[in-house]
Amino acid sequence: MIDKHNYLNKNIKYVKTIIREYDMKNAGLSIIKKMKLLDDETIKYLESINKQARNIYVGKLMQNDTDLSINLLSGFKEARQLFFTNNNIEDENILSIKKDAIFTLNKLATNLKFDGYEFVMKNIYSSYIYLNKLEFYYNSKENKLDIKGINKDIISTHQDYFLKDIKLILKNMETPKNNLSFINNYRNKYLNKSLPIECYREFNKNNLYKLIYDIDNRTVNLESCESFESLDISYNYINYILPIINVII
Repeated sequence: MIDKHNYLNKNIKYVKTIIREYDMKNAGLSIIKKMKLLDDETIKYLESINKQARNIYVGKLMQNDTDLSINLLSGFKEARQLFFTNNNIEDENILSIKKDAIFTLNKLATNLKFDGYEFVMKNIYSSYIYLNKLEFYYNSKENKLDIKGINKDIISTHQDYFLKDIKLILKNMETPKNNLSFINNYRNKYLNKSLPIECYREFNKNNLYKLIYDIDNRTVNLESCESFESLDISYNYINYILPIINVII
């Protein structure tokens, strides 16, 4: 597992527990400095610019230097290994790895600085659900939802509509009392088209409304939609609402 720069425990469809995200601080720069992958002048320059500019600069260097790319990946692996070893983290404690970020299940890491590397606890969540190949991390105390696997601009489009409803559902799932009646009530509203029409925009990379427009059931995708007439509402229902119901029952 340590060797994997992108890992997800797909056996976990839903879990309600403390999930902590630990990120490696100044990841690329730390590895470059520790492993002396660039000359002192270049390292000094990297230290003087902001993170975004640094990432762009290093990215350009990597395009022309295969060894730099390989050594950086080796450094990420070493840093994760040290993080796991210094905090007694086992495979069962890991929900996900995103190269320089580690998501732990009900495991508090206390040793965050070691051998030139430093990790910080960036986020804490109270539950997680895997839907439609997307990772949903939810913090019920702050009513915060982070989603991995889809563009942030698409998330922003749905933030006040479908994702607002998903947050309500996840919050309710953390309090088992009446959660089945809650999701069934929401299901009925969705199928009866009683929600704002924005809730029926498909939550995927296309981020569009789908209309069935003739007797052959051919479809057309639209950027905006003002009427429920001919609107295909199946996508969000099949890929998100039904799987949540299956988790609950």
